[in-house]
Amino acid sequence: GYYQISNLTTVRSLNRKIPHGQRFINLKSKILKPKKDTKGYWQVTLCKNKNQNHKLVHRLFANAFIPNPENKPQINHINAIKHDNRLENLEWCTGSENMKHVIVNNLKEIHKGESHYKSRLSNSEIEIIRSGKFKQKDLALQFGMHKTTISKIATNVNWKHI
Repeated sequence: GYYQISNLTTVRSLNRKIPHGQRFINLKSKILKPKKDTKGYWQVTLCKNKNQNHKLVHRLFANAFIPNPENKPQINHINAIKHDNRLENLEWCTGSENMKHVIVNNLKEIHKGESHYKSRLSNSEIEIIRSGKFKQKDLALQFGMHKTTISKIATNVNWKHI
């Protein structure tokens, strides 16, 4: 009873009285200004009983207007534009369906091998490990890694794509 959602991608607060010390303050209805979160999605801040909650706008709209008979947990932006929250651009999906959409539409650069942000080794160092010319124990000392990590690289468990 505090907010309304419009199928025109707007969220507004409703007229209400809130306690303020010994009296009440009348708050007038207003359209909330969404802000982008760190991932580029629009969010609004909803308040109830002095508690603030940041809610993703696309999730509010989907919950209100898009049936979800299969109870899918995620919402996909069909045209891949994160701030386009028109109802015809939103659909419920599973995590794997969402990831397939990302891959098929080349929406995210997949980093593998030495270009991965967690990589501590270059492709040439991987080739040395896989050459079999050196003991894994010695390679672990040289690269400052556990012998198990070296073993997994040598047997293609880790670093499958170089």
